[in-house]
Amino acid sequence: MDSIFNAIRKTGFRRGPNAMLGGVCAGIARSLGIEANLVRLIVVALMIFAGLPLAVYVIVWLLTPAQDESIPLQTFLASLGVGSNGKAKTEYPTTPATAVPPVTPTYPTASTDGVEHVYRAEDR
Repeated sequence: MDSIFNAIRKTGFRRGPNAMLGGVCAGIARSLGIEANLVRLIVVALMIFAGLPLAVYVIVWLLTPAQDESIPLQTFLASLGVGSNGKAKTEYPTTPATAVPPVTPTYPTASTDGVEHVYRAEDR
């Protein structure tokens, strides 16, 4: 059961720190880089006009981790004696780590043989 919750944590999505109700809209806004109130208005409009049930919001809230890595459903199950305590055992990065090699600048030099030679900065 814990592997499911750890997989959810690895997605990097977190409920927002400036939550009004459950923090789901704030988390969506934070991941999209837009204003949280705009996401809240869109979600309310979808609930009213498109039939998005409140149950979907509650399910998302139950399954998404907060800023402190706790997942409400996992915490509830742990209180019943099922699984762990609702916290991640390890820290997961919120952004993927990419290894980018450093760029070494090169400088062209004049040559007497008509061929342009290029040297790295540390060769000078």
